[in-house]
Amino acid sequence: MPEYSLHLLALKPGYTIPTFLSTIHSNSITPLVQAQVLRWIILPQKQSTVPLLAHNVRWDLLLVVERTVVLPTQATSQVTASWTAEISLHPNDVKDYATKNAKLLEASKRSPPPTSGDSEMTTELRDWLSHRPSAQQTHPISMLNLLAFNPGRREQYRQYGQAFGQAITPKLGNSRKFMGNVIGGQGREEGWEEVLLVHNHSLGHFAAMSGDPEFLAINKKFRLGTLKDTAILCVMDVGGDGKPLGQSTSRL
Repeated sequence: MPEYSLHLLALKPGYTIPTFLSTIHSNSITPLVQAQVLRWIILPQKQSTVPLLAHNVRWDLLLVVERTVVLPTQATSQVTASWTAEISLHPNDVKDYATKNAKLLEASKRSPPPTSGDSEMTTELRDWLSHRPSAQQTHPISMLNLLAFNPGRREQYRQYGQAFGQAITPKLGNSRKFMGNVIGGQGREEGWEEVLLVHNHSLGHFAAMSGDPEFLAINKKFRLGTLKDTAILCVMDVGGDGKPLGQSTSRL
């Protein structure tokens, strides 16, 4: 199984995502994933609460690179805080990843606006969403999920994933980018077992999903009770220049 390092990075004042990416690209590093962090959707409650949340750290960048890659000093000198999980991914998830991701971003441009439901999001999260610039509300996003399972409940979560893929993906376009086992780094030390990266057509589509009756039924039947802890981080793919990938003008 291909092995990768998943890095969350907070940059020092005065440094930017384009500056950091320019530095690693100039050192011939091509990440599998490079994405701007927007915000936490679900905070961890038990695992990694200190390194991920302490001192109100503001994460800037999600980076996934091959495990053998060592970030150069010129890049790490721009970082004020970091968190890393070593992960193993299925070969099919990483094969032609860039091409498959480009197709997902293109599909998001053509997707119709979501049908709003009675969102299950918190008032704070709903308020944050409503104050996003319109371009950001309609832009493709991804959700990074950190997963730790209750004993014996991992297979039930698989059933959740299958039911979700059959019922919700065709309706709202949520699609798995990769799912992997946590095999090392802080992620393993702090009790996380799996990571999951899911594509969403937009923040609006994610909000619609959270209030979708079919999703709520699947979530209640298969997901609730399976997780010892989870965290979800909203990110947006960026190019080497730090600008968002897949910008849509059709829904602005």
